Amino acid sequence: MKSRYLHLSRRRVRFAETDCTTRVFFPRYVEWIDDAVQDFMRERGLEFDERGNVVYRGLKVEWTLVTGEYHCRMLKPLRLNDQLELGIEVGRLGRRSLNFRGEVLRGGELVATGSITYVCVDPRSMRSRELPRELIEALNTGSHVGKGPSSGD
Repeated sequence: MKSRYLHLSRRRVRFAETDCTTRVFFPRYVEWIDDAVQDFMRERGLEFDERGNVVYRGLKVEWTLVTGEYHCRMLKPLRLNDQLELGIEVGRLGRRSLNFRGEVLRGGELVATGSITYVCVDPRSMRSRELPRELIEALNTGSHVGKGPSSGD
């Protein structure tokens, strides 16, 4: 069966991700979606090095990505040891930013949705810049990427 997601990660809720009631502490949902986005990008040859610089197919590039905005809606509580799947889709590519949508599932049931917008910046000046060609090409590999204007671009 083919997944509708461009990337699917699996994980189990760990003790450190819960509060004193053994429910998942709310910021973890966005962290999980961000982790799944990083896995998705790594599959396409994009990784962050130890200094936060982007490396594309083993070569350092002259741009990086920083988080500009995130959103999460928790639909059902999660608890210690729940087994999860995190589905990732590319939401939209703007001129200077890109958005990923994520869904958190437990046993196929949707329990949370979220999105993260990353802004492309020049690492020397930390000013936004246009999305580079190699980033767009890497993300379009085998995908259906939404394109269009957004606020903040």
